Amino acid sequence: MTFLSVFANTASGALLSPASPGRWQSTRSGDYDLLVSSLTSNDHVVTTIGDKMWIPWFSTSSSCTVNDLQHGDNCNSGQTIDFTHNCMVTDEFSQVGVLVGMGNSEMQMDEFYNTVRAIKSGFGNIPAWRVYRNGDVIEQCKQGINDNCDTASDATARIIISLFSASKNPSFSDGAKQRYHDLASALSNDMVTYEVKDQCLPTKFGTVCHWLAAGSRAAQGGIASTDFGYTGYYPDAIIAMLAACKQTGDSNYCGIAKDFALNYLQASNFDGSHFTTPPGRSFKWTLINGQPKAECTNTCSPVEWDSADAPRALGLCQANYYADQIGVDIGLNSYCKMWGERYMGNPNLAPIQFQPDGTQVSFQSGYFAQGLQALFQSGGNNPSLFVPTLDNALSHYSTSTGTWDHSACFGVYTQAFAVRALGFGIGRDETVFTEGIAIPLINTTVPIASGNVTPMDVSNTTIIPHASVNISNTTVIPTSVNSSNTTSLSAGTEGISSLKSSCEVQYGVCTPDSDVTTGTCRTIIWSTPRGPIQILGCAKGDAVEVYRQAYPDVKFNACLGSGCMDEMRGFDRFTPVYDPVTPPVNNTPPVINTTPINISPVNNTPQTINTTQVIIPPADNAPADQAVPANMSSDPPTSPISPIASMQVSCSSPVSTCWKISDTTDGDCRSLVYGTSFGNVKVLSCLKEDEYMEVYRQEAPENAEFTFCVDAGCVSKDQGFARIIRGSQARPEGMTSGPEPVVIPLTTATISTLPFTVKPEGTLVGDYMEGSSCRKVQYNTPFGWVEAKACAKDGGSYELYLLSEPNEGSVCIGDACVGKEGGFAAFTNS
Repeated sequence: MTFLSVFANTASGALLSPASPGRWQSTRSGDYDLLVSSLTSNDHVVTTIGDKMWIPWFSTSSSCTVNDLQHGDNCNSGQTIDFTHNCMVTDEFSQVGVLVGMGNSEMQMDEFYNTVRAIKSGFGNIPAWRVYRNGDVIEQCKQGINDNCDTASDATARIIISLFSASKNPSFSDGAKQRYHDLASALSNDMVTYEVKDQCLPTKFGTVCHWLAAGSRAAQGGIASTDFGYTGYYPDAIIAMLAACKQTGDSNYCGIAKDFALNYLQASNFDGSHFTTPPGRSFKWTLINGQPKAECTNTCSPVEWDSADAPRALGLCQANYYADQIGVDIGLNSYCKMWGERYMGNPNLAPIQFQPDGTQVSFQSGYFAQGLQALFQSGGNNPSLFVPTLDNALSHYSTSTGTWDHSACFGVYTQAFAVRALGFGIGRDETVFTEGIAIPLINTTVPIASGNVTPMDVSNTTIIPHASVNISNTTVIPTSVNSSNTTSLSAGTEGISSLKSSCEVQYGVCTPDSDVTTGTCRTIIWSTPRGPIQILGCAKGDAVEVYRQAYPDVKFNACLGSGCMDEMRGFDRFTPVYDPVTPPVNNTPPVINTTPINISPVNNTPQTINTTQVIIPPADNAPADQAVPANMSSDPPTSPISPIASMQVSCSSPVSTCWKISDTTDGDCRSLVYGTSFGNVKVLSCLKEDEYMEVYRQEAPENAEFTFCVDAGCVSKDQGFARIIRGSQARPEGMTSGPEPVVIPLTTATISTLPFTVKPEGTLVGDYMEGSSCRKVQYNTPFGWVEAKACAKDGGSYELYLLSEPNEGSVCIGDACVGKEGGFAAFTNS
């Protein structure tokens, strides 16, 4: 019987033509459908519970009798294990999902989709890694089987891969494809949220901020926890992030994929010249001079890869192939080339176990070894070896028995790699990486290993919560410039236009968009994958002041000369080094388009971030007839000029009380931080020459409703700069005057202002909100990683939870502590 497939001519760029002659069917495409059908037709291997797919967990991949079902400690349900009472792990379940996602049965894909939704762990939409079938009831967090309802990041990744593949599968209906896409997008966000540890650390390849954990509980335990990382998990995790990057248009995912690749290279202690590998089946990270080093925690006597789990790392170079399809460099080219040249030249024989120094344990031949090797060949040193390596793997399948090497059962775990390699080779998932939303290229510089790493100062590092950006809905702010009245930097203008500028961004790259000098002020705009960055620099006597005008929700550093802005700092002042000249006067200010930037999270519900509307301060030599902003007085002050420290401060919000957090004066500048129920507002005011004062909004929570004034100079969520004549006491209608707004007690304060402390003294490496009522903090202490979360409760009370494994460190709010004291504390402070 010949199996027909709608895939026959859809993958012209594939490694292997789907229409080429097959081994058992008329085409390679038919071969793939035959293998998937053979796998799913044995109801001991792939069965159903109503409208859901169930993959019983066996102790072997070659037999599937009732005695082969996992039992004892692996499936301790308290019941007799049989074919209606047994365990499933997402390892095999997700492997079947990958194959079905590239298959031709929408019914089977729907059953897989329904099961994914039915076995949620509580970590977002991520399935629990071990679940139990009790007749027709599925129990995902059953006592004795998955007590803590943990997850497995490699399985999460394969489920994402499966769903994205299915969402582009021409055999499936449009409605089904949309369902698969939506769940894949949600899972991608959840994987990054729950199965990745955010911690910026220096490595041999630069700073890396995303560390792949074995699962959600490992991520909570921190990078130093036992079995934090698994050698074989990286390929599918990278591929899942690349698929999410292309299919959602969120280039953050491409950046995370690259970080995962650098995780692997760092664990390998790769020096750029010698093939080396991560230690053992799994490992933890130990900080040596501030730099993470992988330390074996499983299969460590001797330290080498195990025979089944770690070998999946051969798929690393398949991930490299996918990255090339998208057009991003994740830093694996030289590593894969070196690996291939050393070990992968024989399509019939290859090692799949290694010691950390790159020494192979043994050469192997078979459907498992060559199935993995075929995936490797696609992005290794010689892709032409893909087909002969694949054919070696497929030669072990027998159509007469419907099994591999005449075993008793088709099996899942070891057999799936050869089937996946065939589907991948004929391009069944190719459109996931070639068709989707256009994404800007991330940094394409290949990382170069360096033994000399300067530890990064992370004492003030704030980890930015993940957000998914729909690039198709992002409007880059254009500039309207009268070219006849402007002088660009490239024209060689002296003075401020001769200062060097630079920009770095955490995700992607900064692309110069506009650089315009008008009089003694210069406006620079860079476009980034997350939105534009705009700064304004103005010459002020012998100094230059730099103002942050627009910026996206991402870590960045943008500089003009030595004046630098970032996501926390909105003003800088420095003395430039250049020959003093008289810059040409130009009276046409640049026009800033304040089009909102629409940022769409994974669930496709748009959120709007308002771009700062800035009143650009006029140059010191601006002509007298230049328009005066509405909040400036054209008359000289009639009252004595007040020192900056004694000027009145006021804050108002239609839905919140303001309270003072800090007020410091340094010379002629005063920095103020006030709290609101939205978060903190930070404002800087500085006395200027000619009796002026300028007020700059430096930090404000997204969409916060507030107006903040120093004297009569006011900023708000829509206005980030004000320039006034000093001593003008007029305030907007309805605002409270006076130097001291009301300070509210802690019991009703916003969670974002709770005063966390750590004992013994440690370094704050993460501090961010989870929703509107919880806040998580992370510290490095002499005793290791400590992580805690505080949540506001009804009645003005709070609860504090320990999220990391207990050690001698403690996180406290006042006298309420978690850590060595225990994992929970409740308190109400006044």
